[in-house]
Amino acid sequence: RTFEAIGVPWFVFSDGEAKARDKVAHALRKVGAGTPHPRVLILPNDRCIEDYLLDEGYQNEIKQACIANHRPFHSEKHEQAKTKEVVAWDDAELRKYLVNNKTSMATPWAKAILGAEGDRSIPRAIRDLLRLVDRALASNGSPTTP
Repeated sequence: RTFEAIGVPWFVFSDGEAKARDKVAHALRKVGAGTPHPRVLILPNDRCIEDYLLDEGYQNEIKQACIANHRPFHSEKHEQAKTKEVVAWDDAELRKYLVNNKTSMATPWAKAILGAEGDRSIPRAIRDLLRLVDRALASNGSPTTP
């Protein structure tokens, strides 16, 4: 309501699980906005951001972020052992680590993904959000559809 009142465009980028979608819908109803809303982007296939990134194939970047998140290491041997352990993780182990370390991992995985080559440096859903923001700002904040 505050953003609307002062003319600042707002956007929502949400996990796609049922609970998250319900919370977004509830918040939109509270401010008198309908669903779907043109400034709301919800991750597809009922996925949280961690699952979405794994579905998009960012395992190597996320593993590098997990290794970086363990720094500083006690020794070179410790670093080698932890690196070997993390590199061997499957998607379930990666997901568990990401979910259990959600707040400390957001910046490392974002930095690791930004270092990916070409179009992979920005995941599709985030690129879609940035396009949505760009279009809305180019049209003076008026809502547009993605």
